[in-house]
Amino acid sequence: MEIIQYELPYLEDLYVFSVGNTRYVAWKPPYVRVPFPFQNNLLTRVEQPYHIKNHGPRSLVTVLHAECESWITKSWIQQKLQSYRSADDVFRDEFLNGVIFTGGTESLQVSPEASDHLASLGTVWTEIENDETVDRPSPGPYLASERQLWEARRLYDDMQGAFMTGIIPSTTCQSHSHELKIGGDYSQTVSIAVPSRLQILASNETPFGGLRVAVKDNFAIQGNKTSLCNRAFYDLYPAATETAGCIQLLIKGGAVIVGTTKLASFAATEEPLECIDFQAPWNPRADGHQSPAGSSSGSGVAIASYPWLDIAIGSDKRLIDQLHRRFDVPTFFGRDIEKCKLFASNWYGDMLPEVDRFPPNVIYALDYMSLITNKDQIQLIDDFVADLVATMGVKQKNISFASLWDTSPPLEAGGQSLLEYMKHVGRDSFFHDDYHNFDRFRKEYRDKFSKTPYVSPPVQWQWNLSAEITQAARDEAV
Repeated sequence: MEIIQYELPYLEDLYVFSVGNTRYVAWKPPYVRVPFPFQNNLLTRVEQPYHIKNHGPRSLVTVLHAECESWITKSWIQQKLQSYRSADDVFRDEFLNGVIFTGGTESLQVSPEASDHLASLGTVWTEIENDETVDRPSPGPYLASERQLWEARRLYDDMQGAFMTGIIPSTTCQSHSHELKIGGDYSQTVSIAVPSRLQILASNETPFGGLRVAVKDNFAIQGNKTSLCNRAFYDLYPAATETAGCIQLLIKGGAVIVGTTKLASFAATEEPLECIDFQAPWNPRADGHQSPAGSSSGSGVAIASYPWLDIAIGSDKRLIDQLHRRFDVPTFFGRDIEKCKLFASNWYGDMLPEVDRFPPNVIYALDYMSLITNKDQIQLIDDFVADLVATMGVKQKNISFASLWDTSPPLEAGGQSLLEYMKHVGRDSFFHDDYHNFDRFRKEYRDKFSKTPYVSPPVQWQWNLSAEITQAARDEAV
């Protein structure tokens, strides 16, 4: 095991090490507050007698929870380890260099056959911790160092360029996190650290327990700077002092935020060649050089590319902080339909519509489909809709909104078609509010740097157009 120590200003100790061809990162556990009279109510780290039998300075170690066992058998070890191997991409047998048994009865013992089996897997030391007065570590792999268990996370390279940065927890404040400034093995990639799937499980108190979540970089995350994929915005503002409420809900519910994802700058519409400040993510589909599209391009690419990621947060708006405005709608991408269902029900809660009251339909918008000239794209859409209808037992309903309008047009339309009457509604409402949401940014940047902040050509075009929209036109559109 090769270990490299990193000295970062926000972490006292952080180690990057390789096990075989797999890279890991580990850091000291966070401080806890020990009340008076024990430590004068100071933040401190509580040492446990872990790793006392190892003769080296550090050791890979696995925590096995013994539940209510009193006698650890070989078959129990085999079943437990097989469950670890199948459920967790962080765990490897090399972490069995040391084994700590937690839980169990006061008379917990390990059978000779079990000990021999562990020895055959490379175990050189074991410990039993069944003291109920001690906070027991969660099951899974760790790095044992300085009489403490350091959380070990696996490093994955962001080969598709979907992430702005990786994120890891602070060691000094449980509500803070920090950027993980470690590059990948591949050129121009960052590393994303993912936790063991064995350590945090879903429960009534933690419905998002153990989910690995990436967050679009227009959500405020305490301790981290927000970029909106624009260098001027990133340079102007310090790290956030609060986390957006919708993201805090995920963290409180047990989700692990592993990083922030790229977006079209200011969440506008940009094609890859128009992304100036930060390179666009690489779409994994087709030949790998198709447009990732959409403002939440990084989140979409991340969830499409990486099976080690569970959920990626997107949005239908620009900067998401504590103030949710008219058009602010946090959204998400997922890889598993059942996991998405559970995630949505716990994240949105009562805000989800009561769909059971109406027969579900898939609305096939004929007006929109008529604008698509690529026959292959239309075929892909039609195949997906047919599969959705067959799988979910719903109906496909073809609708032409223009035809419905012509059948019963409102009087205030004055005989105009749907397209004519509505052509400026989206622009005058959304563009107006979006532009003026950044009035303070433009002013504060000019005041500090004595120049206009640079934005990409598509954003500048949108802002120039938006600046001409009056409040009256906006109100009428809304």
